[in-house]
Amino acid sequence: MPKPAPARDAGNAPFALAVALGGLALFCLDVAAARHGLVARAPAAIGGMALLALTGLCAILLSAGRLIRGPGGKGTVHAVAALVVALPMLGFPLFFLYQGLTHPAIYDISTDLKDPPAFVALLAVRAAVDANPLDRSPRETAKQAAGYPDVHGLTLGLPPAASFARALATARAMGWRIAAADAASGHIEATATTRLFGFSDDIVVRIRAAPGGGSRIDLRSVSRRGNGDFGANAARIRAYLSRLRQP
Repeated sequence: MPKPAPARDAGNAPFALAVALGGLALFCLDVAAARHGLVARAPAAIGGMALLALTGLCAILLSAGRLIRGPGGKGTVHAVAALVVALPMLGFPLFFLYQGLTHPAIYDISTDLKDPPAFVALLAVRAAVDANPLDRSPRETAKQAAGYPDVHGLTLGLPPAASFARALATARAMGWRIAAADAASGHIEATATTRLFGFSDDIVVRIRAAPGGGSRIDLRSVSRRGNGDFGANAARIRAYLSRLRQP
């Protein structure tokens, strides 16, 4: 009577799963600490992304080594589970790396390059936290024009008062913290917080009467930290103006 084939040992598969889950848990703790102000956000973001990528890559290599030996036993289950967890762990930081490489290294985006909306109420807040300067250089303006040619203002067929009300309601609907709202001057200032590490970006919305009738709405979104924003400010402006276009 032939002997049954021996079950394949788990090998490094359980360790691969432990590495993946452990790295993911540490990343979540890092994010929570950054959002609650327990650690500096910029180092936490860089270190957290590096940790996520490194542990994800290690888990992928360990689980792949087990699967190359062939299926069978609990080792296969652990290896597949490790891959399911680790592949997004590696892909997420790589996506942000791609965003950084494919977007211009600027942090100040405006729909009006010649006359950007000006901050007033948030100037003191930005100064208190030593935020990025607001003086746009011609080089940065040129980078925006080349990198985001689709970012421009919006004209609504509404009088300025009605456009202001819609603009303010849209800002609140997007979860921005309103710092100033002056209907008479058509001026709104607000702060948006990024979902992951809790970075603060400041926004100013300007509503003016359009020459041909209706209202012209311009927007400026500026990161408080970092030389580049990975395209976040332009994406925020697009999303805001897209909501404003909706009836």
